[in-house]
Amino acid sequence: MKDKPMKIIILSEDVAGHGHRKAAEALVDGIRTIQINSEVSIYNIFPLVSRTLEICTSIVYRQIVSKIPSVWGWIYEREKSESISKAFKKLLTYSVAVKLALFLHEQKPDVIVCTHAFSLGALAHLKGKGFSFQLGVAITDMDVHSFWIYDAIDFYIVGNEQMKDKIVKFYGVKESRIHVTGIPIHGRFGNVLERGKTYWKERLGLNPQKPVVLITGGGWGHGPMIEMVDAVRRGDPELQIVVVTGNNTTLKEHLERRMGHWPNLSRVYGYVKQMEVLMGVSDLLVTKPGGLTASEALALGIPLVCYKPIPGQEERNMRFLLKTEGAVCAYDPKELREIVFSLLRQPDELTQMRENCFRFGKPRSSVEAAKVILDHAKRGQT
Repeated sequence: MKDKPMKIIILSEDVAGHGHRKAAEALVDGIRTIQINSEVSIYNIFPLVSRTLEICTSIVYRQIVSKIPSVWGWIYEREKSESISKAFKKLLTYSVAVKLALFLHEQKPDVIVCTHAFSLGALAHLKGKGFSFQLGVAITDMDVHSFWIYDAIDFYIVGNEQMKDKIVKFYGVKESRIHVTGIPIHGRFGNVLERGKTYWKERLGLNPQKPVVLITGGGWGHGPMIEMVDAVRRGDPELQIVVVTGNNTTLKEHLERRMGHWPNLSRVYGYVKQMEVLMGVSDLLVTKPGGLTASEALALGIPLVCYKPIPGQEERNMRFLLKTEGAVCAYDPKELREIVFSLLRQPDELTQMRENCFRFGKPRSSVEAAKVILDHAKRGQT
């Protein structure tokens, strides 16, 4: 056994939204909850490889998902074409491995955990080239894509049993390598459950007797946010609508100008670090079905209305969420308005959806995932 503390590195990215980074931060929280003096660090993978690549990838990805999402869906589903998938994975493997080799020489980690698949091929390749470390992944969606799968991966942290079954049956991974902890969410979300909605509504100056609908579009504030807000606010004048626009300052300013004209638009926030507080006041969440946001909602028992999921990971997330019976989906403003109005007028149905969310929610996911990581960090020291 090495006479030094375990060294844990988590590789993430911010190109495809903030979910991957939030999962990484949740893992750090979980690890330090168990072992407060752990040597654990988060690195953004793209700057380690190429800042130019990071900028270009971010621009291209955002343009595709916002302007031509069907193209992103086509790209995402190419995993079903084995030759295309293997060719792309091979290209990434060798181009990224050259950059990461120096990083591994300097850091000498006992375990590396990836919350994004970009660097996995390179790390798997380097494991066979003299580098000794445990390699794990924390998959940040409700379904698995082939880009997460490599023979050299020692452990998988996944969100649900359905994913585990797919990885075992479809990709041939040993069941013992797969751990259903839930997608890692910060421990603060579990703490919110200790107080009721009345407490959180009063803390934010909202009326505890009126329902709150939270509307989000992820860290970017992307998607048809104005359309979502306008549809919901027309449904019931007694609603209290809380909107989170993320880093989209233009959208935030646009909605703030309408607050005086839309009386039930109660709060507009930009990027918030304590999302658990806003979820704590909410009776219903209208959102794009990102893996982290959905996991946070399930953990807090907040029914979801998924609006216009884009092809690819959002559609797959939505399919899982519909199976939980804690979520419904809307594809146009009229349908969205009718669903929100109907649910808030049927408290028994909303209560049942809330209970269904709790059945699938995992508020201790970061701690459970941390146990897996720490166990493999010990193995990395042997």
